[in-house]
Amino acid sequence: MARRKLRLTAFARFFIVMLFLAPAAYIGASYYNGEDGIENIKKLFGFEQSTSSDSNSQSKNRRSNNSKKTVNYEDLKEENEVLKDSLRSKEQQIYKLKQRIIDLQMNRK
Repeated sequence: MARRKLRLTAFARFFIVMLFLAPAAYIGASYYNGEDGIENIKKLFGFEQSTSSDSNSQSKNRRSNNSKKTVNYEDLKEENEVLKDSLRSKEQQIYKLKQRIIDLQMNRK
């Protein structure tokens, strides 16, 4: 007997890909943001209601370890001043170099 090859429409292929790709993308984005993607899905669908307090404390600990360190206002202010000074210095160098270029062009003529 001859077997017919299974043919799928473009929408069926798209649907099958999205069936696997969307959850994987959500989990990946959650981990990138410092959250537990699988726990978020379990909370969304209501799985593991009894151990939610334990998992909440664990996920909070993970988030605090993965989150970016907070920066003090004074540190930011100091860094801003350093960057401003550096910018002024670079602007002065650019001005001097432009003047030198003008002087060199005048000497050629």
